[in-house]
Amino acid sequence: MKQAKDMTFIAVCAIALLICGCGKDDKNADNPQQGSTAQSPSEAGASQTPVQPQAPALSSDAAPTADSSSQAPTAGNLSAVAEQNRQVLTQMNQGKQITAVTPDTLKGFLPQTLAGMAQTNASAEQNQAMGINLTHAEGEYAGQNDASLSLQVTDVGNLSGPMKMGMVGWTMAQYDRKTDAGYEKTATYSGYKGVEEYDNESKSGTIRVFVADRFVIELNGSNTSMDTIKQALGQIDFKKISALGSGS
Repeated sequence: MKQAKDMTFIAVCAIALLICGCGKDDKNADNPQQGSTAQSPSEAGASQTPVQPQAPALSSDAAPTADSSSQAPTAGNLSAVAEQNRQVLTQMNQGKQITAVTPDTLKGFLPQTLAGMAQTNASAEQNQAMGINLTHAEGEYAGQNDASLSLQVTDVGNLSGPMKMGMVGWTMAQYDRKTDAGYEKTATYSGYKGVEEYDNESKSGTIRVFVADRFVIELNGSNTSMDTIKQALGQIDFKKISALGSGS
């Protein structure tokens, strides 16, 4: 299923983010740079790049070692890694243990009709793996002349910390690209930053909105206009979705 692939992709990216800084601090502390000459303040400022946000490193004890790569991971090893990931994510969420909302809660945000199109299918699921907790709901809608819409609502749960860090620079950026085939640009929807794109040839488009550093609303339209997609987006209660995050 597409939604399962999307959720797996998010989980893999999060784990990569958690692992990316492993051992760097310890390595620098154990092996101070030898033979370096003192720099003046101006030289130091010119040679250093701005410090980027970095996730706390996972303990090497929790992850499989190279010597055990040929062995299948045990339930105990996987449980240790999951617990370590939960602890790291709690740190990245400022000490808060965030749990994604229930599938039924998100499914409740899928209207029975969207921009005049009737709902043909709706599903929701919660994914808890390797210490990561998120919930995803998706509804499909069909209209006349093969027009269709797909609405996806995702609560990234305890990945909201990494998501917020990754969006610090992006939320301040503006992007607008137009071609003969269509366009893609950043925009603001009901006060929330998002992106939209449209292809004139296929008459298909997507709007993706990021709500409260935790929820992702994605609306895809096929054989329809961007006006229809935006009409459908107007039916989504962003403030109510945002409020879900205040209780967890």
